[in-house]
Amino acid sequence: MELSDNHVKNINDILNFALELKNILRQTAPHHSLGSEVEEQYKSLVQSLRGAVQFLEAGIFQGIPESGIENPPVESGSPAALETNLNYEQFQQIAAGTIFITLSASNKNLLKKIGVPPLNLIEVGGPLTPEDARLLKPDLPETALIGISKKIEAFWQRLSKKVADLQPHLIALVLGKDEESDKLLGTHVDDFSEKFSISTREFFIPSFKDLNWKQLTTYFE
Repeated sequence: MELSDNHVKNINDILNFALELKNILRQTAPHHSLGSEVEEQYKSLVQSLRGAVQFLEAGIFQGIPESGIENPPVESGSPAALETNLNYEQFQQIAAGTIFITLSASNKNLLKKIGVPPLNLIEVGGPLTPEDARLLKPDLPETALIGISKKIEAFWQRLSKKVADLQPHLIALVLGKDEESDKLLGTHVDDFSEKFSISTREFFIPSFKDLNWKQLTTYFE
């Protein structure tokens, strides 16, 4: 069996994630009580660790030949059974260089389930601007807008840190095709590319429920 560059990368990632988790244990000893910031770091590390381990497990427990990772099965009757010229390992390589942005945490989790690295995922959690919030809910009180503005600021801070850490080649807004709030987020594609000087694209998905890695890969081709 010959390990690919992606296998080696994931093994090194696992070791690095484990060391960072060990540092958290040292910093919080003896009671290991985590503050909100450290808790978020802990959760992110555990999710990233899980994604790297799952990638390695795929070649051991799913009958994948030693020559490489073959494409996971897709039901032929599924609307997500689209053709792609890329295999699963190539999809992983593309995903590693991309930050995927969703509107909701639930859609972010669906992307995680189909193989997008957890570290490369981030959700906005609501409207991207107070103006968008007003468009969605015209009778929104001013007090609510204050809270929304704080969430927006926190999102940009989290995204800026992720961009600095990952140095991605692409930012992908993965949006629901028929969701008004997702369509509004898609109108801000230029805001992302201008802020970070990174190519940014919007992917409008017909159904997140039916989405799999093959369908997602077709948006990159």
